Formats: sequence, structure tokens, C-alpha cells
Amino acid sequence: MSTLDLLSLLIAVYGAIVASILAARELLRERRKVKIFLDHVAWYERAQLSVTNVGHRPITLVGIALAIAVGDEASPYFEEVRRGDIFALDLPKDPLPFTLADGEQIALPLSQPVSDQLIANRMRARLTLFDAEGRKYEDFAARILDAKWGGYLKVD
Repeated sequence: MSTLDLLSLLIAVYGAIVASILAARELLRERRKVKIFLDHVAWYERAQLSVTNVGHRPITLVGIALAIAVGDEASPYFEEVRRGDIFALDLPKDPLPFTLADGEQIALPLSQPVSDQLIANRMRARLTLFDAEGRKYEDFAARILDAKWGGYLKVD
């Protein structure tokens, strides 16, 4: 094998590796991604659902499922919340479906009974959001929003 053939082979392998990395990066970049938080709004003693589109494409969320953990932390029982009871009654209309553009965020207050149960059980829940394409989003974080002084705290 000549030096020229070896150099051509190395360049071809390098090009294939770079092209594969760029293709994988583009595929991951084009996925729809959301960041979901279940917030305890301190001072108001209310819970809210905060959803942010962190992807590069618009996303339409069409459904929600919520179950609140009840009982001890070692073996909790999850009580499902009826869809019509999740959001606050003071919202002008049912918030779902809604579309979030790239970087857009929405905060939806939860009903007072649901908020009371979540806060009493340290924001332990199972939460699933569904988009218009049938994907499920189950990863969320619980946090405390200090409505008076601003900022977020992590839930213990």
C-alpha cells in the first residue's frame, strides 16, 4: 500500500466519521423537546405546571395525565386526578391543546385541591404530557418558586 493510498484512506475515514457525527447532531437537534417543571408557588401556596420548549421546532401539547403520591415515601400509592380537575377554575378556558414555539414557555396554575395534595405530599407525582404526534413526555422536576423574592429552590 502506497503512502498516497494510505493518506486517501485516512481522509475517507475521517470524512465518514465527521459526516456521521454531524448527521447524529442534526437528528437530535430536530427532535421536539420540552422541559417540564411542577412548581410549588410559595406565598400563594399553589402548584403550577411550567412547560418550556427547549427544542428548535414548535410543539403542540394535547393531553395530560397526573397522579399524586399518597402515603409514606417508601411505598406510595398514586391517586389519579381526573382530567377536568387538574387545572385552576380561574383559567378562562381549558388550556389544552396549546402550541409552544422555539424557546416559548407557559405556566398553568393547578386547581386548589390538586395544589393542596401536591404540596402536602412534597410534590411527589407522576406527570405525563402528550403531544399531537403521540409522543409522551414524563421527565419533570419539582421545584419551589419564591413568588415574593424571586428565584427557584429545589424540592427536598
